[in-house]
Amino acid sequence: MADKLGVFICGCGPNLEGKLSTADLAVFARALPGVAGVWTHGLLCSAAGQSFLAQEIQASAVEKIVVAGCSPREHELTFRSVLEKAGLNPFQLQMANLREQCVWVTTDPEQAAQKARELLRAAVGRVREHQPIPKKEKEVNPDVLVIGAGVAGITAALNCSGPGRRVHLVERAPFLGGKTVLYEKVFPGLECGACLLSPWIDRVLHEESIQVYLTSEIEQVKGSFGNFQVGLRQRARGVDAEKCLGCGACQGVCPVRAPNEHFLGLADRPAIYLPFPGALPAVAILDRDRCLYHQGEGCRACQEACPLGAVALDQEDQIREIEVGAIVLATGFETVPGKTSGAGIRTGRSGFISGLEAEILFNSSGPTGGRLPWPEGVEPGAVGIIACQDWEEGHPESYQLNPLLGPYLKLARQIKEQRPEAAIRFYYRELNLPSPEAVRFFQELSREAGIYFKRLDPGQALRISRSGGRYRMEYRERSGNRRNEAFDLLIVAEEGAGSADAPGLAKKLRLPLDEAGFWKTRAEQLEPVNTRVEGIYAVGCARGPRDIPGAILDGQAAAGQILRRLVPGQRIALEPMTVQVLEEYCSGCRICLETCPFLALEWAPEPESIRVNEVLCRGCGLCAAACPSGALQARHYGDRQLTAEIRGLLHAENG
Repeated sequence: MADKLGVFICGCGPNLEGKLSTADLAVFARALPGVAGVWTHGLLCSAAGQSFLAQEIQASAVEKIVVAGCSPREHELTFRSVLEKAGLNPFQLQMANLREQCVWVTTDPEQAAQKARELLRAAVGRVREHQPIPKKEKEVNPDVLVIGAGVAGITAALNCSGPGRRVHLVERAPFLGGKTVLYEKVFPGLECGACLLSPWIDRVLHEESIQVYLTSEIEQVKGSFGNFQVGLRQRARGVDAEKCLGCGACQGVCPVRAPNEHFLGLADRPAIYLPFPGALPAVAILDRDRCLYHQGEGCRACQEACPLGAVALDQEDQIREIEVGAIVLATGFETVPGKTSGAGIRTGRSGFISGLEAEILFNSSGPTGGRLPWPEGVEPGAVGIIACQDWEEGHPESYQLNPLLGPYLKLARQIKEQRPEAAIRFYYRELNLPSPEAVRFFQELSREAGIYFKRLDPGQALRISRSGGRYRMEYRERSGNRRNEAFDLLIVAEEGAGSADAPGLAKKLRLPLDEAGFWKTRAEQLEPVNTRVEGIYAVGCARGPRDIPGAILDGQAAAGQILRRLVPGQRIALEPMTVQVLEEYCSGCRICLETCPFLALEWAPEPESIRVNEVLCRGCGLCAAACPSGALQARHYGDRQLTAEIRGLLHAENG
């Protein structure tokens, strides 16, 4: 026996008047096969309209409903809720969009009426094929994964931690703090970067609800908001972190020398080493690619020198599986190498360095003990600081201007502290100072003798060349005058890009990156840290250049959303329109396994068919579209429903 079907036609306030007659549509609907009753109302989405809908459903005992009116994007959830309260399965509903698909886009009344009849007939045909879909819920996992332990990541981790919630903080480096801990001074307060973050890092290391994974990377991510399943590889450190006290005895006897990547290759390190003085945690790490023991030469000098027996040469990588409800991407940024001469710095002959290289060189624990590498014999020296980012296309000796100034203003101060008599020229396009403290810093610096600020024409690039052992720069001022100046030392802003591991991680998370490799967020104005995948947030320099306060605000914003939505004990609805398997049609080709972006499908040896994990499935239908035998059907969007809807749309007006 066919289910009783009811049609409710909404006037949608004033939207349908003048184009459609709801009375004429009601007459048409009553003649459609299977329709047991037709009702009209001026505004069904209103409180009175919802009450009317629920009362008529119960009074007439209809079992499937068509609502003709506005877009399902606006009120499908509203009417599903009414059906559920009236005792019906909420998915026994189909909406015909007479507003956006008809009256708003069709000027001729007769054409609008014909289109409305076709839409209504298609909706009636489709809903006859609907099947009840059970609603399923799962308790959310309140735990959080934070990828990256710089300023933004640490902020998010500390704000999310607490009773009833565990935070998994994953960092690919062997220490916490990101690039900030390598800065001798940070803008605008000139605090020591490591000193600034040390109290927070100490809290992270001693907070019971935060689990830290160093030298680690993400291998696989499945699931969705509230229930992510993450595969994690923790690379062997080669040192027992519980035993090591960071005394440095191991690195003193290692015969190997290699560039220290944490100092941008500007200094050497052994194969087993402490990343830098003051790194937290103070635990050595073994570079297996350069270790003589791992190259088959049998060297155990570090192991023999360790007084605590902490060196574990045969330590293996560990694979871990963790489950979380939300993910925070705090992967930071990289600088594009190759525009300045790191090799020249190492040999003491460079007069051309990047801003980040200058930060490393100003570090008192760095390769030069905190002194800039002035060319031999230069005293006091002419310095150019250029706020710039990219090479101008077609001119490899040129730069385009970049208005991010704060860190470079600070470098001017540091140069003056080292060489008070140096003449510094600072080139910029626009002032972009984020706080009153930054403005005061600029004002004080601009009053100092020997510092000259040059505002440049935004439409022109700088051209840099080398002549007579000095760097020469040609440029045009805002006034239009062309200048040509020479410098003993040039500091230029490097081109910034997203983290080196972001592209691989993006594939695992099914998230887009912008052209520079930063994470794209949903809406910069309203949802600045939300990615397009619910429950995944991008913060700090992972989504573009940020200063420290900006990175902290991002971390707090993501944590606030997580704390509001991931409440321990709370249950969330699973995707109801998952894919179902018709086992009798499954040929075992397994084509679908390659198409599922959510890793929700697996092969079941018994009964030799595909199995769907309904917790992971998001109902996208890609697997159903790819299945050559039709064994996979998306609930609510199966062949029977879609065919009935198409037939209704294509039915002749007199048919």
